[in-house]
Amino acid sequence: MNIKYLNHMTKTQRATCLSLLTLTVFMGACGGGDSDNDAAVKGADPADKYVGSWVRGCQDLTLNGRAMSTGQTVTFTKTSTNTVDYSAESRDYTTNNCTGAYVVESQGRGYSIIDGTMLDSAGRTVDKLTTEDLVDPLVKGRYKSMAWIDGKRLYTPSINSPKNAEGYPTTLNMSRFATKQ
Repeated sequence: MNIKYLNHMTKTQRATCLSLLTLTVFMGACGGGDSDNDAAVKGADPADKYVGSWVRGCQDLTLNGRAMSTGQTVTFTKTSTNTVDYSAESRDYTTNNCTGAYVVESQGRGYSIIDGTMLDSAGRTVDKLTTEDLVDPLVKGRYKSMAWIDGKRLYTPSINSPKNAEGYPTTLNMSRFATKQ
């Protein structure tokens, strides 16, 4: 994302915007839901469902009264039964619809540890994540997140999601998701 716009966001807001696709948040991996279409396989390690590339299409944003848009891709690689490394790319535009030449290309790299599961505010079983971004100077560091996979869709928290007593977000952004490629 454009640093000029994102300097006004909190670390958690920035992480959530970039997470999955950068993950956050973006950057983080996603969790097994309770859907029949869930990508999780019985007997598979918790990290297995994250492996591969995930794309979040163009998202139009208005930050500080200015139109912009962003598109993101994250690739997860399993490093242990409950850990994935990720590399993320985000391209940001000063127009809506991700049109024209992009003005900022952000790279993220880090890892997410699947700390177990919990129920989100809607009663879905989601993965609890501890994510650390190793590159992005505005997100760099460790934070807690959560995610849920429904079929080939990966959902991550809302930017201003309330947190539970352990510090994990509790509300998914169901209007924004990444698709497994």
